[in-house]
Amino acid sequence: MLAFSVRYRHDDLPFPMVVLIFVAAFATLAISFWPYIIPFTLTIDDAAAPQSSLAFMFWGEGLFVFPLLLLYSVISYRVPSRMWLEFVWRNLRYDESYLIRRLRQRAEQMAFVRVSASHRPFA
Repeated sequence: MLAFSVRYRHDDLPFPMVVLIFVAAFATLAISFWPYIIPFTLTIDDAAAPQSSLAFMFWGEGLFVFPLLLLYSVISYRVPSRMWLEFVWRNLRYDESYLIRRLRQRAEQMAFVRVSASHRPFA
């Protein structure tokens, strides 16, 4: 699968496959130790907090703080991404990338190279 992705330049496939392999390996390790946290010494039931602490964490953190954290994460992700999309949309043209245009402008400003209109490959 990786060789196929590299050969045909499918760059969106290798990362999810590596994540899947990692999750599968971690799940296999967790299942092999079940029900022990420390092998043959400490089980999950022995390591758990008292019921009152778990209930407090569920109601306090799980139903109040965690949704606020998710909302903040979504907002903080969407605002810069929207600004980035607007920036790209404003500064890219179909026939010329933003980087090439900026490099040409910088070169003309510094007077190292005067690029004439007939020598512009992307204009």
